[in-house]
Amino acid sequence: MKSTNCRQFLTIKPDPVFLNDPATTYPVTAGPSFLLPVTNDVDIADDGQPANPANPLLTAGNIFGLLNRVHLRFDTSTVTGLKIADAKLSLLNTDAPGCGSAVGAGIQVRRATSYWDQNTLTWANKPSTTTEGAQTVTKAYASECGSGALEWPITSIAQAWVYGAPNYGVVLQAPNESNPDDNYRVFAASEATELASPPKLTMTYQGIAGPTVLYPAGPDGVEVFQAPASWRLDTLDLDDVHTYALSGAKQRSEDNADVLAPPYVDSVTGDLVAPATTAGKGQAGQPLTGTAVPNGAADWTIPGFIEEGEGAPAAPKQVVAAEGTSYSVTPKVIEVANSTATLDTIADQVLLPETQIPSGDQLFRASPWPQRNLVMVEATAVTPEMRKALADKFGVHSMAIWLKPNAEVPVVTWRLADGGRADGGAKFSDDPKVNGDITAGFSWGNRSGENFMLTAGHCLASLGSTLNSTIGERVWTTWQKGVGSVRLDGQTGLHGDLGLIKVKPSKSPTNPRIYADAEGGPLNTSKTRQVGGRWGSLPKVGDQYCVGGITSGDTCGWKVVDVSRRQTSYYPGAKTKAGTVHRVVVGQKTFGTCTGPGDSGGPVYTVWRSGPLAGYVNAKGITHGSTERKPDVNGKIPPGSEDNPCEHTFSEIHDAITASNGLDINKVD
Repeated sequence: MKSTNCRQFLTIKPDPVFLNDPATTYPVTAGPSFLLPVTNDVDIADDGQPANPANPLLTAGNIFGLLNRVHLRFDTSTVTGLKIADAKLSLLNTDAPGCGSAVGAGIQVRRATSYWDQNTLTWANKPSTTTEGAQTVTKAYASECGSGALEWPITSIAQAWVYGAPNYGVVLQAPNESNPDDNYRVFAASEATELASPPKLTMTYQGIAGPTVLYPAGPDGVEVFQAPASWRLDTLDLDDVHTYALSGAKQRSEDNADVLAPPYVDSVTGDLVAPATTAGKGQAGQPLTGTAVPNGAADWTIPGFIEEGEGAPAAPKQVVAAEGTSYSVTPKVIEVANSTATLDTIADQVLLPETQIPSGDQLFRASPWPQRNLVMVEATAVTPEMRKALADKFGVHSMAIWLKPNAEVPVVTWRLADGGRADGGAKFSDDPKVNGDITAGFSWGNRSGENFMLTAGHCLASLGSTLNSTIGERVWTTWQKGVGSVRLDGQTGLHGDLGLIKVKPSKSPTNPRIYADAEGGPLNTSKTRQVGGRWGSLPKVGDQYCVGGITSGDTCGWKVVDVSRRQTSYYPGAKTKAGTVHRVVVGQKTFGTCTGPGDSGGPVYTVWRSGPLAGYVNAKGITHGSTERKPDVNGKIPPGSEDNPCEHTFSEIHDAITASNGLDINKVD
């Protein structure tokens, strides 16, 4: 067992015979435990004094006629999307009214249900709490018996966070604060460095089952497997250094596509693996260096909302670059047969009608599977003729088919229209005679005194150059109706589903921002967040993010489950092909509100937790579509589940920069 960045990894070395068995399912996982870092720990008393976050000791309960509460918050972003099997809260107890297993009424832990700031906390503004999932411990340690750890089982509280409840932390208090008897516990805070025992939250998750091979690759065709719909949602996120190193390795593999293959981070060892053909092994093993800058979190509880009306724009702040960490990572090189170019060619061709695969209309997604150095193709049905034709066309060991017989077909999502300022997440009207209402994504720079707005290309593809006298002009779109992703003039690559509008002065934002509210907040919110920049690294499996949409409002807790996909998308309501989008990123979640028809073109983002950009939005992409879910009788898009997760697709922000010839968020030429 080794520990890295407060995470524990269990190294497993199975027998090679086991790994070479065609029936073995991948990935092989174990249920690990995570020690989550405490981000805030502070106590407060009803004596009228403000909280002091620097206190080395924390007091909860009744002592000398004073009521005390301890407030703790842990970073649970790591466990988003995971199935939590167990969670324990542990604190070092240094003093109490007595020693033993039953001292007074004990101390109860409750889930906080509103925001608090340890730097401004008072008894008057303390957060609300709920007794749902509350646990009480009566054990105590005092000076006469020495200190010891107290532990509360809080599995249900942790599960509430994972399944969508906002993480405002927990509160430790007396179970009945009206009882005047002395009943208190003193704990070590993170500031008590000499005790080296800060508050701890340990979670254990249960891994989602992996693929089961139905038909192995062989003379009769390519491999076919099945897996739970939420497979890959339990992928662990990476620290900033590995995120940027992996991003650099991806870019290197694309720049040397004929000899390098898509890289990945080994989920067991934590190694950055750079596969390569024989000719590319020297390049693949070169160190990756740079600066890793935090990309923000998918946490809408982070403060930074601005409450305002349409006519009261926020005064822009000076945006200061976030600090980063220098790194140098040397990849582990392995030799493989298929290069990035080979895998990309297969993924590009397998969905094309002209490839003439029997029952090819059942294939709807394809992307490289780096860990296995082949292409994963998703299909709603598989026939023997399909398996054999794919093997004959591309090679027996070139791909594996994920059979998803109950999969919802992916659709592009059209937006509603109204009149408003072109802030991110706003809806505004185009020509009602033309099919295609458009939605603001992100303010996209200023060039020669003209302002631009990024949105989804399919919203603009059917429109002429003039959208409407109240909006502006279409500059370009990377999408063609019925075809999908298309090349822009003078460019060689495909760049997802993106479109650029030159916004009229009357609709131009006063500063880059998006409409944003708490998940489940009102769709007509006047709250906004300012945009501070965009992601510095390429997307990877495990990334977490939020989405803004008019139909669904703000939804967070999304996790990337695949990147660089090719996907055949359809129009809502019928299996009519809208086109094949290239370089689409796919996210899932198993709780809360899904996205739905009406959210297309909206912003995909995270929020910086701390530093000079705290509360600012960090742009990640633009919504393309989702799997189709019909609204319920109340007009709400139903939530996801482990068996039927919400699914969301978006175009990545770096493709927008390439398509824009360098024009970027906040950039003025």
